[in-house]
This record gives sequence, structure tokens and C-alpha cells, in this order.
Amino acid sequence: MVNAGPNLTSAFHVIGAIFTAVYPDGNAAHALNGVSVYPVAPGQGVIFDLVIPQPGKYAFVDHSMRDMQIGAVGLINVTP
Repeated sequence: MVNAGPNLTSAFHVIGAIFTAVYPDGNAAHALNGVSVYPVAPGQGVIFDLVIPQPGKYAFVDHSMRDMQIGAVGLINVTP
């Protein structure tokens, strides 16, 4: 996920899931485990590993929920 900014941090979250690993700036040496929300600064890129065991539609959001009104939401469709 890349936060194109231009000036607000995004608190990235997938509703109903926990990230198995988060790699700030794509660096495996800085991996974090068991994270549910992670802040991504403007201009920063972060890699998120995620396992979703059940089929369904899972929303990904900026945990600053007011941003959903301007489009900061999407869906991951998990099929069997």
C-alpha cells in the first residue's frame, strides 16, 4: 500500500482481519507480526501480508473513518 498523500497519514486496516506481517518501507528486517492497524505516512509504502480463512467480502479502510466519505475504502473479495 502506498499513501500518495499529499499530507495526511493513513491508518490502514482490513476489517475482520489481522496482518500476519507488516513490512514498513518493504524492508523484511523491520517486519512486525500480529498487527491490525498500521499508520502509513504520506509518500510511504508498506507491504502487508494477510491470511483470510473464510470466503467473503472484507473492507479495507483508513481507520480515520471520516475519510471513507471521500473514497478511502475498498473491498477484498475472498473466494474458496
